[in-house]
Parts: sequence; C-alpha cells; structure tokens
Amino acid sequence: MNDLSIETPNEEEFKLFQHLIERELGIYLPSEKKVMLGNRLWKRVVANECASYRRYYRLICRVDNAKELARELELITTNETFFFREKKHFQFLEEELPQYFQQYKKLKVWSAACSTGEEPYSIAMTLMNTGYINSWSVMASDVNKKVLQKAKDAIYLDQRTQNIPPDYRKKYFQQGIGEFNGYIRVKPEVRKRVAFLQCNLSNDFSHIGLFDVVFLRNVLIYFSLERKKDILQRVSKQMKKGGVLFTGHSESLHGLVSDLKCICPAIYLKQ
Repeated sequence: MNDLSIETPNEEEFKLFQHLIERELGIYLPSEKKVMLGNRLWKRVVANECASYRRYYRLICRVDNAKELARELELITTNETFFFREKKHFQFLEEELPQYFQQYKKLKVWSAACSTGEEPYSIAMTLMNTGYINSWSVMASDVNKKVLQKAKDAIYLDQRTQNIPPDYRKKYFQQGIGEFNGYIRVKPEVRKRVAFLQCNLSNDFSHIGLFDVVFLRNVLIYFSLERKKDILQRVSKQMKKGGVLFTGHSESLHGLVSDLKCICPAIYLKQ
C-alpha cells in the first residue's frame, strides 16, 4: 500500500471491522458496504502508516488508541442528509399534526440520528412557520460527536440547500459573506430552539424523557433485525400515548412493534 489509490479491504479484514462496528455501535454493515468502508477508512490507514486494513484494525483496538477508534467510528456513522428530506413528512407536520395535538399545551419532538442537523432545523422551521402551537421544543441526537458539532454550527454549503422553500430561506437563513461566501447559516432564533445530545440508540436512553413526535428516519436500515426490534420497542416507550413516529420510506415496522399503527406511509401512531 505505497500509493494513495483507495484499496478495498479483503473479506477477512471487512469482517473484523464489521464485528467491531456492531459491537461498539450496534450497526450491522452488510457485505455490500465493503467498498464504502474502504472509501471512508483509507485516509486513516495511510495517515497511520499501516500496511493493511488488518494493521489499522489492530492499531485502533489498542487500549491507548481510544481517540483513533472514536475517529474511525465517526467516519462510519457520517450519513447523507439534506433539508426537508421526504417532503410529505413535513407537510403532515404542518397540515395534519394539529388534529392530534390540539389538546397539548407543549409539543416535544425528538430527532433521533440527526446527523449534521438538517432534519431538526427543518422540523423547527416548520413549527415556527405553522404557529398552531405556541410552546414546543426539539431535541436532536446522534452517536457521532463530529456531526453533532457541525449541526450546532449550522453552516451549510449553499449548493446543497435546494430543497429549502424560498420563503423559509429568506426568513430563517443568513447568507455567508467573505470567507463564508457560498455558505448559508441557520439564524440564531431557529438554532436556539434545538437542543443537541449525544445518544447511542443501541444503549439505554430512557433518561431523555417522553415525546409527542419522534423522527427515526433512514437509520434502522443499519441495524440487524433483532437490534432494530429492540430499538423500536425502546423508542416506543419514550413516546406519549397518541404520539407520532416518522420513519424512512424504505423502513418497514411490520412485525417489529405492536403498539405503533401505520396511519400514512412511513408515519405511525402510538396506540
């Protein structure tokens, strides 16, 4: 491995990382993610002057290398996201949700696996824009500390924000100038409405409280069936009766949890 061209781990090396990631994060990487794993880890393999992925694996498993292990896990858990992903969910939040929560004085929303913050800020802007409930809060969590810091900074490449409605862009964003030309930033009045928390969905999170609305989208696909069932059951326990759960459109909950009823595609009601 003397050149800088990206190499793919062999099957044995991939399984080492597969088991490590599942043990540390509960995330199961199927074999088709082998190229993705190589793409994300290669620079760290080179930077640490390791002759193979196996040697890099041995390096990060050493007791005195906790920082490098954390960096490796962060690289694996950096997910693609964007503002107002799956627009029908936000239409539901704006137009349909009021009928479920007119009786509540305060609405509590949890954006689980929030990545770099586009989802919780999209939720906050929608709630600010609707005005159907005066008191609400958004908590956003992720296992990855690095993406949480990016979420808190709330600075995004302008070219990656094409899904933001023009009126929202004008009302809730600041245009970057000087060294930040080509970027936009979520305005302070939106940022202060979102609280961020590091949370590993594979671990106990019962301390975070109860929520009326939970966004758990495009993350269950990374877990094994048993782990997925366990996470869903524990998420359901953090939802108030009559609460609403949003999932990714490719994620079916059939047979996984009994107290969530599908009311729209990828939208469930806590019974």
